[in-house]
Amino acid sequence: MNHERRAFGLLMASPGLEQPWARRAEVQRAAIAYWIAIGEQCLARTQPSPPRAARSMAVLATALHDGLVHGLGATEIDARIRRLLPAMFPLAVAPGIIESVDTAADGLLPASFRADGAAHAPPRESLSVEESGAADVWQPTPHLFAVGEEPGWGRVRPQILPHASSCRAPAPPAWSSAACAHIRTAFLHAQPTSARQRATAWRWNLAARTGGVIGYWFRLGRILLGSARCSAGMFAQSLATLGIALHDACIACWESKYHYRWLRPIQWMQRTTPSWWPVITTPAHPAYPSAHAVLAGAASAVLGAALPSAQHDLARAAKHIAAARVAAGVHWPIDGAAGLVMGQQVAALVLADRRMARTLEAR
Repeated sequence: MNHERRAFGLLMASPGLEQPWARRAEVQRAAIAYWIAIGEQCLARTQPSPPRAARSMAVLATALHDGLVHGLGATEIDARIRRLLPAMFPLAVAPGIIESVDTAADGLLPASFRADGAAHAPPRESLSVEESGAADVWQPTPHLFAVGEEPGWGRVRPQILPHASSCRAPAPPAWSSAACAHIRTAFLHAQPTSARQRATAWRWNLAARTGGVIGYWFRLGRILLGSARCSAGMFAQSLATLGIALHDACIACWESKYHYRWLRPIQWMQRTTPSWWPVITTPAHPAYPSAHAVLAGAASAVLGAALPSAQHDLARAAKHIAAARVAAGVHWPIDGAAGLVMGQQVAALVLADRRMARTLEAR
């Protein structure tokens, strides 16, 4: 949040541009930022799962980059994005922008997204999934007792990673081990004891009404990149890179989640301290690794590569997000630690892969 205030301050203090070429770049950056902001609003309106939110924003950011690379005019880019958004966010209603779903707009998706298998990924597990009686296995949890969210997302084809398990998290320790006992103790020590601590844990929850965790990182990215006064092409490419990294990070994260099916803290706490409740509602999918931490690790690394002066602050924000999920009572400390590492690994592969620049330029 402090980063956003700092970025807004930088934007307000930026002097006006006088050269015609600079004005054109400013207009292009403003147009890109506008459509990314509309995408964030669509996330807030429709509240999709993080994997689907990441995919939608990756498609949007890539499409904007496409327009610049292929020299499309502002009017043509505008028309294309207006057709694309309803396909990405069919439940959103934005007068003048999203009013009806254009089924033909699926053809505007890059080929790699059209054939990635996301359309066939079930949003929820089947009710017939057999429950396990093991102490360390995830099961639907209070308050909602909802079945698993996005159980097949680990089978969606990544854009850059060789496969979904390329960055799989290491196996968590056995539930009966001394290492796991230490994890449980650390979790108890991290629980908030004051209203202020609970408010901090809630604040870093990055509520869905503001676009959720995906919307947060895109909002922070467009503000910080905008304040850096980079070229329109670099602005668009950095946001597209951010989108692809978050998309692939979600695939890797959900693959590990359902590979291990690690239990949530509330499952253990209800057995030991039935009166305890987390600060926020426990998400409907396995705990390990933490999706918020994975996405924070990936986004902070990508944005830090584009903005070296902000690397320290971004890394610190990522650690705060990971720790807040433990304080909120929905994750074990190991979930956040492994998640940050996974996110950084995904970002490193995305940034280092030579196909990244060629892919963005070819689309």
